[in-house]
Amino acid sequence: AERHRRRHEEIESAHGELQRLHRQLLAADVEKSRLLERLAAQTRTDALTGLANRRHLDERLAEAHALARRQGRRLSVAMADLDFFKRINDRLGHATGDEVLRRVAGLLRAHCRATDLVARYGGEEFCLLFFDVPAATAAAVCAELGARVAAHDWRALHPELVVTMSVGVSDRLDTPTHEGLLADADEALGAAVEQARR
Repeated sequence: AERHRRRHEEIESAHGELQRLHRQLLAADVEKSRLLERLAAQTRTDALTGLANRRHLDERLAEAHALARRQGRRLSVAMADLDFFKRINDRLGHATGDEVLRRVAGLLRAHCRATDLVARYGGEEFCLLFFDVPAATAAAVCAELGARVAAHDWRALHPELVVTMSVGVSDRLDTPTHEGLLADADEALGAAVEQARR
């Protein structure tokens, strides 16, 4: 009877240990899933601004371009550049420049539709994808975004700070790849930048 009791206690103890290990494995699996989700998000997100990064932009634009061409839908791309941004970094420091980028990113995200994509293209350049929107409408939205950027209270960051933005827009879908559409928007941006510097 004593051996039977001890054996029963050993089995119960082993069962309890198995349950504890099972709970640990479940918790580790949940944590692993969280880490994988965070890692996946990091590969698609710009660390400074929290916007979509260049890689995510390229993926979405390639998909949207192919879909728009196949289904005859509208797709507009806007390339935006902060005017004279190098002066901000040189005169006011990179910390101020970084904060300007974060605030501009916030303004763009806040005033675009949830269905549109706002991405940091690189440096002080941003790219916006407007789905099912013609270039004229996208240009009007971008003009409003530019006005919001210019009207923002930048003096709270520095009394001499002024921030403006130039934008180029394209909805040309006769290009065989999405790179052509992006290049067309970039060319329009170049013309806008030249105009801003006059």
